Amino acid sequence: MRVLTISQKFSDYGHKVLDALKEAGFRADLDDSSERVQAKIRNAQELKIPYMLVVGGKDAEAGTVSVRDRSQGDLGAVPLDRFIERAKEDVESRGRAPLEV
Repeated sequence: MRVLTISQKFSDYGHKVLDALKEAGFRADLDDSSERVQAKIRNAQELKIPYMLVVGGKDAEAGTVSVRDRSQGDLGAVPLDRFIERAKEDVESRGRAPLEV
């Protein structure tokens, strides 16, 4: 998984999301570079990263993440804890079935 920030000013929330993912046992990293979001998404897709969590101002206020699946595209915004719960279920099933959030 990779956390992508909309801009560098949301880096703090990006780190918070990253910490929550790592605490839940996921391998994840953070891209809070100054690149455009589309470039960050393209780079993550080229690396075949299964889930990209895009975070910005609205997400930081609401405690959500905007989920992008590598194969299905944008899945919308969901609360962070709900995403973690669904991702754990996905890992436990060992399948890449659609993540319904």
